[in-house]
Amino acid sequence: MTQHLFFKQRLTLIAAAFLMIIGMLIALSVGRYELSLRQVFGILTNTIPSTAVNQNVVLNIRLPRVLAAAGIGAALALSGTAYQAFFKTR
Repeated sequence: MTQHLFFKQRLTLIAAAFLMIIGMLIALSVGRYELSLRQVFGILTNTIPSTAVNQNVVLNIRLPRVLAAAGIGAALALSGTAYQAFFKTR
């Protein structure tokens, strides 16, 4: 029983991480200056030649915003967990 629960929790964590990465890639591609997911992935991995404008949009404008949003979301989750632990709510 315990091993089944551990497997289920691990699977849930992996699925959540995968969905977060997919969401971050979509956030990098959507905006006023639209890019395809293939272009964004190519810019991030430096495998597809792209223009300086595309690289600037992804690396200097969108990527810092997406990483900041992920960091702020993690900080809010951590503070909510600490708040619940402090007041012993569930």
